[in-house]
Amino acid sequence: QNKNSMLNKFKSASKCNSGLGTEDGRGLTALSCAFTGHREIEEQHSKTLRMLTKQAVKSRYNEGVANFISGMASGFDMLAAEVVLELREECPGISLTAVVPFRGQDDRFSLSDKQRYSQILEEADEVIVLSEHYNKKAFYYRNLWMVDHADCVIAYFNGIHRGGTYFTSRIARERSMQVVNLYDLYQII
Repeated sequence: QNKNSMLNKFKSASKCNSGLGTEDGRGLTALSCAFTGHREIEEQHSKTLRMLTKQAVKSRYNEGVANFISGMASGFDMLAAEVVLELREECPGISLTAVVPFRGQDDRFSLSDKQRYSQILEEADEVIVLSEHYNKKAFYYRNLWMVDHADCVIAYFNGIHRGGTYFTSRIARERSMQVVNLYDLYQII
């Protein structure tokens, strides 16, 4: 798919299709989608990225994805988690799984990010804590867990071949999973 057709597909996902009252509320077998993205989002890009994320989530939802997985890092992970929570009324059966790599993940977050983090964990449908303590591979294991439990990935990846976002996107592609990169879409609007 080229970037313009992907953007048009997302723009057409203006609403969530409601359903018939089965497990995921729509008569579909529920799938999962993981988020991965950079921690730094420039303030002037935040509103547009939130809109693109909302469209991507609705598009995946309309294709049968009911559960969305966030690794709960500051930046894109939390923005995407907030979008899922905002869509609960509009998208029946949508759920959020927050995957925390270790207790105290938010210790180095800014005060505002700590508050957002706590609110998201409180509202998430499921919170999975992978380790009680930090270790050097905590984020690596978190990223692997998300790919292992997802059917697709929504990314905000700038293309630089290093870091967790690169790793998660690469592993998902190696497993032939669909990876939608909102960074690419952002560049064409």
